[in-house]
Amino acid sequence: MKVTIKELPTNWRDQYDNIGNSQEGKARASKGGKYGMVDSSNGTVLVPFEYDYIGDFQEGKAWAEKGDKYGMVDSSNGNILVPFEYDWIGYSQEGKARARKGGKYGMVDSLNGTVLVPFEYDYIGNSQEGKAWAKKDGKEFEISFN
Repeated sequence: MKVTIKELPTNWRDQYDNIGNSQEGKARASKGGKYGMVDSSNGTVLVPFEYDYIGDFQEGKAWAEKGDKYGMVDSSNGNILVPFEYDWIGYSQEGKARARKGGKYGMVDSLNGTVLVPFEYDYIGNSQEGKAWAKKDGKEFEISFN
């Protein structure tokens, strides 16, 4: 009897601890306790594995946590879009993201981090159809983006 042993090609998925669902050809993945993003067809690293967590992406952006601060990265190349200076940040919607800093909420442009709504509100809802709802000192406000 002849015995043949052949090495099998390594599956790129094996180099990661966990790979999330693929979305538009990209997937969140973890390796060594850090998170990044990979091309879900071949494992090419799109966002480096340097974050404590990365959320699912929307509008080509993903919120990320690094240390005890949050920011936003471009999910296709890892460029930092919103600096890591917030206590929390939400998903990008209509090019804007809710964020919390110093216990107060505001909104930032999710492409460049420019503050659009000052951090003085007790709560702000997501931007929908060019408007957001906010609450401050027991009063409710409607914020319009033109």
